[in-house]
Amino acid sequence: MQKQSQLPLPTPTKIKLISKILSRKEKFILYLALIVLIVSLTFWAINFFLSSTEKVPTFGGEITEGMVGQPMYINPILSQSNEIDSSLSRLIFSSLMTYDSQGNLINDLTENYEISSDNKRYTFKIKPGIKWHDKTDLTTKDIAFTLKLIQDQSFKSPLRGNFQDVKIEIIDDQTIAFTLEEPYTPFPNKLTFGILPAHIFEEMGADKFLISDFNLKPIGSGPFEFVSLKQDENGNILSMQLEANPDYFSGRPFLDKININFYPEENEMIEAYNKKEINSFGLLSYQKIEEFKNRNDTLVIVSNTPRYFAIFFNETKSFPLADKNVRKALSLLTNRNEIVKEVFGDGASSVYSPILPHFENFQSITQENIQDYQYNPEKAENILKSVTYNNEKLLP
Repeated sequence: MQKQSQLPLPTPTKIKLISKILSRKEKFILYLALIVLIVSLTFWAINFFLSSTEKVPTFGGEITEGMVGQPMYINPILSQSNEIDSSLSRLIFSSLMTYDSQGNLINDLTENYEISSDNKRYTFKIKPGIKWHDKTDLTTKDIAFTLKLIQDQSFKSPLRGNFQDVKIEIIDDQTIAFTLEEPYTPFPNKLTFGILPAHIFEEMGADKFLISDFNLKPIGSGPFEFVSLKQDENGNILSMQLEANPDYFSGRPFLDKININFYPEENEMIEAYNKKEINSFGLLSYQKIEEFKNRNDTLVIVSNTPRYFAIFFNETKSFPLADKNVRKALSLLTNRNEIVKEVFGDGASSVYSPILPHFENFQSITQENIQDYQYNPEKAENILKSVTYNNEKLLP
């Protein structure tokens, strides 16, 4: 039987002899080949590492955010008129439904819900084991209580118009039903307001509700808990601290803490950012956003929100406005695209209905007949010429 011979590896001494055997040109070629080999192996290793690994967030750290203005009502049934209040309420409170980062409606407190065959009754089952920040259980009693406060005119909630005719029925601690007078498909979209803790407010009247300390030191069930605030000698709020809710039902947030600094003017906030006193800021005017898009040290994120600006006419106070043709003419005279361009830049789009395009099952309806209402002064003039008021034409 023959044994296969193995070539012995060169010893260090023999390797040293190579430099004496090779010519200068051969040495250059050898060293160049070694350099190419090392560089190639390095790039291969880096590429293998990047292709075989994935960046994932980890728990810990804090961020300091800048905002222009002052919080007034960090209370989800009062916060709609103040962007700061709305932003803080979304961090501190939870709602039956919410929106994801793409603007899609998703469950929040809700585990599941059912709609009756006549589309008038919505039955919601909430997730079990949800706690308020003070460790009290959250139940459907809190949901019913919050909605009744909204319906009560004395509590002055801007949301009241959405729920005046909604009937509420608590089935058990985890199940609640809402009955509408008429079918209304976007009803789940209306349930994105934060839920208030009944055990905090149930003995509080409307007069005390609006001046309660809770409005600036809230207790919610959301991802972050209120910790403290700092005020100056005049009572102006300078900063606020929030901490991660370790018992949050959707999982503990990655950040440990959020610090919010409040500034009276936009320029002061930008100056604080340039001085590295804050890490980020929001609610910036669209004109200023353009300045930051070209900065290498800043990432600009623009998110879509289900919000619209509109003009509402009081038809009972003006005879011409009671005429549908006059209102249509005014719509034709409104250059929505120009307003969007001048006020919001690329941060908004024109809409022709309070039912926004992303609302489920309504996209085709909101797009219907848009051409009939787009900017057209000539068409508006012709319509107004056909309208009479006190037996006289509005336009000659």
